[in-house]
Amino acid sequence: MREYVRDFRMFIGRTAMLTTLCGILAAAVGFLIFLAVWTYTGNEAVKGFCEGFIPMWSMLVPILGYVPCNMVFNYNRAVTPGYKYFHSLPDSARSFRRAVLMGSIYPLPITLVWAVMLWLCSPALSLLMLFMDLTLKGAQNFFGHARSVWMMFIPMMVIVTSMGFIMGFTSSDDDSFLNMDPKIAMPLALAGAAVFVLGTVYSTIVAESKWKREP
Repeated sequence: MREYVRDFRMFIGRTAMLTTLCGILAAAVGFLIFLAVWTYTGNEAVKGFCEGFIPMWSMLVPILGYVPCNMVFNYNRAVTPGYKYFHSLPDSARSFRRAVLMGSIYPLPITLVWAVMLWLCSPALSLLMLFMDLTLKGAQNFFGHARSVWMMFIPMMVIVTSMGFIMGFTSSDDDSFLNMDPKIAMPLALAGAAVFVLGTVYSTIVAESKWKREP
């Protein structure tokens, strides 16, 4: 495990990790502020705004945890500064594979802790967050090895946009995610977990061969 942590830090650096953690903390604080306003405000317009905004905001915490893994994938694109340096290192293909796998594993504790906290607010919102977060990470792993960075971001943008439409159609008080029956969201969370596992396995298996391909 020490080798996995070492190789992951070698690719992303300490500054990127600290910046990501600060971003996660700021997103969590912002979520708590919106939740407090939604809970205690007597203004129905403000309450409705918060109810529509809270679900998407809750996704920021775990998604930010996946940003460093983008950096790892980018170092296997010839246009990225540092491409030649990392490829010249001894046993760099194995280091890349370990870094990719670690990039999938290390955000999981953040995601699970955040899911437990959201469960106290809304079980359905917690499951929705798991679905979107794990699906996005699975998509990142499936498309992260693409030569073009757009081939990685376009599928993820499609997922985010789709979730935005879903949230828009469930914005009323009766069927919002904050009040939804968690049994409805459970199949989505399980589907997200399956996408995450399959994506992680695929990305890890092909990592070394993708690292050794011609630029």
